[in-house]
Amino acid sequence: MSDLHAKNVDCFFWNETEGKRVAVEIGSCVLSFIEMQLENHPSGDIDVIFYSDNCCGQQKNKYLLTAYAVFNMRVKSITHKFLIRGHSQNEGDNVHSVIENYTKK
Repeated sequence: MSDLHAKNVDCFFWNETEGKRVAVEIGSCVLSFIEMQLENHPSGDIDVIFYSDNCCGQQKNKYLLTAYAVFNMRVKSITHKFLIRGHSQNEGDNVHSVIENYTKK
């Protein structure tokens, strides 16, 4: 997850024995990210905006919506924008490319 204002990236890693890439794991990462943002802004006066692809199993589900509802009481606003299918290259893709190139060295 990228903080575009701070030019900072937080990556969440786990292996296949610990979990998969489904709603619960992705939701846990989102919750952790919002918690980290609240540590830096205890007043809760922040606007959180997420951009993601259109993967229904990971981002478009009731678990993530419920998590947003809980945190919406602690932050100014939460917005989740979905990129158009086929046009979903974003900062996360760039980070994955850098990590992949680094591990190949």
